[in-house]
Amino acid sequence: MIKRSSASIIFLIVVWITLSLVGCNPASQSSTAQPPSPPATTISLEGIVSEEAGAVEVVLLYAQDKGRPVKRQILYLADLLPVSGGTLKDAFVPALDATTAPRGETDENGRAVIPMVKPGRYALILMTPPGPILLVREQGGKDAYLIDIEARKLTNGGEVETFVDPAMFEP
Repeated sequence: MIKRSSASIIFLIVVWITLSLVGCNPASQSSTAQPPSPPATTISLEGIVSEEAGAVEVVLLYAQDKGRPVKRQILYLADLLPVSGGTLKDAFVPALDATTAPRGETDENGRAVIPMVKPGRYALILMTPPGPILLVREQGGKDAYLIDIEARKLTNGGEVETFVDPAMFEP
């Protein structure tokens, strides 16, 4: 049984209400389109993947400043919990426990690697000073960035744009 903090439960409820209002159905999203590739880097997989775990690499950029990296910020992978009842068939809600969720920090180029992740599908979350934000593909949109993790593989999550104000992170 997993214990969730009050902040995690509040976040889960807020995200569920938000997704319900906009009609988000992450489970039905197609993953056929390939995301743009992050800048080419050579990375050792030792300590990043294992027989039971995979990893993801993403590059986080500000949408307002095309190509400007989001530096030194924490990204999380949130579990996807099925929603029972309601009007959304096969819908899921991201559930983040920031104390146990897989996470990684962006570097000076906005690149983050989230290592040793149990196989499955996850939502990408950015931690901001006011709290966690579910990353979506369009401002005000309902198409969340979902990441599929496979054991023994480094998943290329591509370039991810965030619509947060850069002033939130930088003086």
